[in-house]
Amino acid sequence: MGIYYLGLKKKLVQNSHFFNKLIVLEGGDSNDICYENIYKKKLEYNDLKNFKTISKFYEQMMKKVEKEDKDCHFMLYNQASIEFIKNTDRIVCLNDLGLVKTLNDKPKCREFLSSEINSLNYKYFKAKDITFKKMKDAFGDGFNKFVVQQPSGFAGFGTFLLDESDSVINKLDSKITYAVSGYVENSLSLNNTFMISDNYIHIFDGSFQNIKVGKELNYDGWDFDAYKLLSEKMQEKIENSTMEIAKKLQKEGYRGIGGVDYIMKDDDLYFMEINPRFQSSSEYLDKLLVQKGLPSIFELNYMAFYNKTDFKKVLTKVKK
Repeated sequence: MGIYYLGLKKKLVQNSHFFNKLIVLEGGDSNDICYENIYKKKLEYNDLKNFKTISKFYEQMMKKVEKEDKDCHFMLYNQASIEFIKNTDRIVCLNDLGLVKTLNDKPKCREFLSSEINSLNYKYFKAKDITFKKMKDAFGDGFNKFVVQQPSGFAGFGTFLLDESDSVINKLDSKITYAVSGYVENSLSLNNTFMISDNYIHIFDGSFQNIKVGKELNYDGWDFDAYKLLSEKMQEKIENSTMEIAKKLQKEGYRGIGGVDYIMKDDDLYFMEINPRFQSSSEYLDKLLVQKGLPSIFELNYMAFYNKTDFKKVLTKVKK
C-alpha cells in the first residue's frame, strides 16, 4: 500500500520515507506534486477563504495518483479538508468530522473542554457591536487592548488586536460573531503537541510560539530551546494540562496528532485553542525523530490509528 501526503509545505516533512510522494502547495521539487509549480503562483493557505481551492487541488491530484497506483492511500496535514473532498475512501487517519469541527471552532471547543481547562474571560459580539469603548464597558478598566477572534482560523488568521484607535474594525466580517477577551500584556505563547491511540497518550516537548503583534496577531514560528528554560514546575503544569485535554479527546474517540496553544502570565496558564492536525512545529519534532532513528511523526500518526502496540513501544523511547 502506497501512502501519499496531502499538505501545505514540503519543508514540514523532514523524513519523507514513509510517503510514496508529497502533494503540497509550496516548496516542492521535481519529485513532488506541487501547486505553485503547476500553476506558477502561490496560494495563501492560512486564509480560510482558500480552503475549498486547496481541497479541490488535493482531490484532483488524488484522482491523478489513483490512475497510476491502484492501492494508494492519502494522509492529510489538516483533517478539516475532508469537508470539501468528495471521495474520502482512500484517506487514512481520519477522526469524526463533527468532532474535528468542534475542536476547530474556538468557542465550541472551550465549552467542550470547560471542565478540563482554565481559560480567559471571553464574551461574544457581532462585528457591528465591537468598538474599543464598548469593550472597555464590557470588561472594565483592567485592559487597554482586546483580542478579537473569529470562531475558526489558524496561524493567527482571523485574530485581531483592538486598541483605542478602533483601526481593526474595518477588517471585521459583518456576518461573524467574534470572541473577545482582554489582551494579556507581556504574556508568553506556548504550544504542546500530543499523540493519542486507543491505549496510550504521548506528550511531546513543548515550544514557545513567536507571535507578531500588530493589528493582527500572527504566528511566526516556534522555539523549543526557549521552552526548556521554563521551570520544571511550569513545564509539568503545561504537560499535565495537555494530558487532561488529551484524555478527554481520547474518550471522545479522537486519535492521532494534535496540538494545544496556551498563554502564560507569571504562574497563570490559560488555554487558548486546539489544533486537530499537524502543526508548523511538527517539522522540528519530525527532525528529532529522524535524528534518533525513530519513525517519522507521520508514521507515528498512522501507527496511532492502526498499529497501537508498536506505537506505544516506539514512543516510550522518544524521551530517552
